[in-house]
Amino acid sequence: MDMNKSRHLVGVIAAKSFTQDSYGTNIYQDECMTLQNYEYVCARNRDHEGKPYGVTKNAILKVTVRVSNMAHSNTLYSRLSATDSREWTIVFNAKYDSETKKLTSYDAGMVMRGHVVSIEEVCNTSAHQMDEDNQMILKVSILLSSITYLGKTANITLPITEKSEIYG
Repeated sequence: MDMNKSRHLVGVIAAKSFTQDSYGTNIYQDECMTLQNYEYVCARNRDHEGKPYGVTKNAILKVTVRVSNMAHSNTLYSRLSATDSREWTIVFNAKYDSETKKLTSYDAGMVMRGHVVSIEEVCNTSAHQMDEDNQMILKVSILLSSITYLGKTANITLPITEKSEIYG
């Protein structure tokens, strides 16, 4: 069982699926929320050679994001009431084009599909942040149905289903 926690990378999360074509990506800087931390546990059985088999057990992704405008919080709350699963993109060390504000490069990332199951609000108005607007911290829990790991040269999808679609 792997426990994944980000402690050293700068991450952003967008409430949409990542796509890339010859014109760049579909992620804009103003759509991204600052990722404070994330955590998930994704477990599968492995054979004596270390190859995974069987069902990937249900996973809950817990993210803490800093929300600086109401449009972001409205997006998160609308996903809480949605009946279908939606996609989310997390990228690390994102760089944006100065003119178009589109994501141009990143170190690594993930696209997850799932249902928002809870949102917890924490308002942050401490004195040491007086130069910033009052910001809200949201702790969001997402019941995952799939994770696609984004790499520099290839992407790997891990379906979280009742039957493994990869290894049978």
